[in-house]
Amino acid sequence: MNKVTTILFIFLFALLCEVDSAQAETKLLLTSKNICELHLGSKEEELTADFKKITVYTEAGESYKFNGRVCNSSIEVEAEPINLIISKISIIDTEFCFGKLCIGMKFSEIKKLIPNANLFFSGEGGGIFSLEDESGLSFVFSLDEITIDCFVNPQTCSSKIESAKLIAIVI
Repeated sequence: MNKVTTILFIFLFALLCEVDSAQAETKLLLTSKNICELHLGSKEEELTADFKKITVYTEAGESYKFNGRVCNSSIEVEAEPINLIISKISIIDTEFCFGKLCIGMKFSEIKKLIPNANLFFSGEGGGIFSLEDESGLSFVFSLDEITIDCFVNPQTCSSKIESAKLIAIVI
């Protein structure tokens, strides 16, 4: 091996190690209270200028949330305030994984990975379909294919329920 090839090999190896450690660091920075620099209980004003304010219309009236990126701009999140304090953080990045759990996975796959999680499945308030693990993280699934009939009679919609996709991890 000549000198140039050796240097190129060392550079590529170092680059791969750097990527692996950055991914490992991101995994370690997700807890039931924060993801990287964004913490529950933070003041709304602490959100960086990179966050976009989005108006949300609900049955109770008008509200808002913020959409932006955290962890060195690598992960897309939504932050929802109550009384100017961040009270909910949703990781919505389609490429985000937490351990073996990834946004876009099916309910049936995730249920196998966290079998002791509590299931929340209700048609009230527009519908909720999620799992909550023992640490308090919630895994929210798409309701796109879930009709009101599924909430009333879940056994008739088992294939739709099992194939519902994970759309967010909520802190």
